[in-house]
Amino acid sequence: MSTIKSQVVSGVKWSLFAKGASQLFSWISTFFVIRILTPNDFGIIELATAIISLAMALGISGFSDVIVQKKEHDTKLCNQVFTISLLVNLLLFIIIFSSAGAVAQWFDAPNLEQVVQLLSVNVLTIAFTVVPSGILKRDMKFKPLSLIQLVMALSNAAISLTFALNGFQYWSIPLGAFFSMIIFAVLINAQVRQKVAITFDFSDFRTYFNFGMFTIINRTLNFIFLKADTFIIGKALGIAPLGTYSVGSQLANLPLEKTAATLNQISYSGYAQIKNEPNSVAYYFVQSNRILSILVFPIFWGMAAVAELIIGILLGEKWLGAVVVFQLLALAMPFRIFQLATHSAIAGLGNPKFNTKNLFVLCLLIPPSIAVGVNWGIAGAALAWSIAYLLFFVWMMGRSLGYLNVKVQDFLAAIFKPIISGILMVVCTLQVISFMGDSSLVTLISAIIAGAVTYAVTLLVLDKEVIQTIKKLKS
Repeated sequence: MSTIKSQVVSGVKWSLFAKGASQLFSWISTFFVIRILTPNDFGIIELATAIISLAMALGISGFSDVIVQKKEHDTKLCNQVFTISLLVNLLLFIIIFSSAGAVAQWFDAPNLEQVVQLLSVNVLTIAFTVVPSGILKRDMKFKPLSLIQLVMALSNAAISLTFALNGFQYWSIPLGAFFSMIIFAVLINAQVRQKVAITFDFSDFRTYFNFGMFTIINRTLNFIFLKADTFIIGKALGIAPLGTYSVGSQLANLPLEKTAATLNQISYSGYAQIKNEPNSVAYYFVQSNRILSILVFPIFWGMAAVAELIIGILLGEKWLGAVVVFQLLALAMPFRIFQLATHSAIAGLGNPKFNTKNLFVLCLLIPPSIAVGVNWGIAGAALAWSIAYLLFFVWMMGRSLGYLNVKVQDFLAAIFKPIISGILMVVCTLQVISFMGDSSLVTLISAIIAGAVTYAVTLLVLDKEVIQTIKKLKS
């Protein structure tokens, strides 16, 4: 178990390094691009991205995890996974490319057609990354994987910003995604150098196919949960309101998107290695969520507290309509992190069916809630999303903790003190903003410092062992 622990810790360190190195540049680039573009531009980008995300969920997600599940190398399995991924993604590419015009017409957004067609090429490109990605995760070689993802993130940000500065408008972000995906595919295949070939021999693949299909179903349900708001708002309110909503949503999700995927792929691989040791699973689950809670509450709730200042200063007045969306969604985001960690653990234990039911229930709650909330505009949609999600979270954790052999009180004890500290941090931050009385950069910096100090001091008072927890993470 110590070997697994060292591999996971090493993976976390390299992933955090890679993400940390790209964070500053990526965030600056993101803010510059948003400041340059308009709500209408972002509405087009959001719809196109949602359509491609659905294709990616259907086409490749589950079969990369199939390779992780089989600990030893299997050339036959790699060929099988490559063949299925290539055929499915080729079919999806053809469908998306040919139907882009009809989709654009349905949303009354003519400019959407060519953007969707460009991004549909990424669906085909990703088929060539499934096997090498799975091999690196299976072998827990997170250092090269993290560095490749770092190059991809930096190239995406740099390309998008370059095009935005040169007047490419809504094309900027799709072009960044297009070229950075090609870079990722080239680098990851150069790193692994696994020769794959199309095969028609699928004997002994049924077990892996079933696992992969359940994982794909999970990812598809997750897509419905995450992108239902995009389609409902885009159709009901129009492209420009969708653009405003999507910026608020992207800002609220920014820390999650930049770190959660990497941390979850590490935890998935780690849990897959100890799935026959229930006590170890329970221990690592509680400890990992304790560490996550120390980090996520000050980040997301702190962002919610200073949302108006962030958007006003960094993005400009044209985006102030996104403030309330940013705040409402950011308040719920820490619990999204816990959900992702829980689903990753359960998937790593080899039971994607369990997650399927969780996600199915979530998909029953979110779309109708948004459909009701959208009658009160984008703020109503964001509030409906957050309330529905928190109701689901309570039900989901009650069900999942028992499966993971974790006591409810142990999980609550792991996150309770950071929650209290986070609440006091928000109160202090808002008081500082009110006292300063303006929307200047000085006010923003003062509020952040005051909030951070309040959180740190409160947590130290409530949790005497927090320093030891941080030292364990560092070591």
